[in-house]
Amino acid sequence: MQESLGIGALWKASPSGLVTIGVSGLASAGFFGVGTIYAIKSGLSVSETALFMTLFIGFGAASQWPLGWLSDKIDRRKVILLCCALVTVICILLSLFEFSKTVFLILNGLIGASTLPLYSLGVAQTNDRLRPSQMVSASGTIVLVYSVFASLGPLSMSYFIDLFESSGFLIYLILVHLLIAAIVFSMMFITDDVDESDQANFQVMTQRPSVVGMEVIAEEALESQLDSEN
Repeated sequence: MQESLGIGALWKASPSGLVTIGVSGLASAGFFGVGTIYAIKSGLSVSETALFMTLFIGFGAASQWPLGWLSDKIDRRKVILLCCALVTVICILLSLFEFSKTVFLILNGLIGASTLPLYSLGVAQTNDRLRPSQMVSASGTIVLVYSVFASLGPLSMSYFIDLFESSGFLIYLILVHLLIAAIVFSMMFITDDVDESDQANFQVMTQRPSVVGMEVIAEEALESQLDSEN
């Protein structure tokens, strides 16, 4: 029998996972919504702006497998912290130095490689701490949390660009990822890591989750947990 699981119960079960799922939506949706404006303000042409977005998405898709594999081997929260640290360092470099267009595009692709997998990592982190009877119910709550934050991403990021010009784009990404890192890091001292044998297998996920898709992921995670128990 499936248990109902609201936002409060999901927070109690996995605060690190819930924060990563929600707050990462601010960054990824903000990038998708306002990234082209940042690229044009940075001096890219239309074709270069298209390449800018392509690399962001492509690097983000390609990095999910190695990061997911790593998160299956160690505490997923360490992988989340690694991703946040990479985004923060890259944004600081972009704000302090001028790079050639090629390096600029690659660095922004690496931002995608670090920020887009956070949603999947957050979902995996959450599923690790749920009982099998809670997983399917939690999928709808996860979609709701992500959707609310994602809807605020473009608006809040554009506000930063209005205030700080193109630097506002980088400042916003730094603040968002520092927020995730601060909460996840603090939770590492409060809640214990899940044993590797109890972890559900990492599942690659898109940045526009549906309830049906989340239920499929939840069922696969449930099967993974049951297989590990047998």
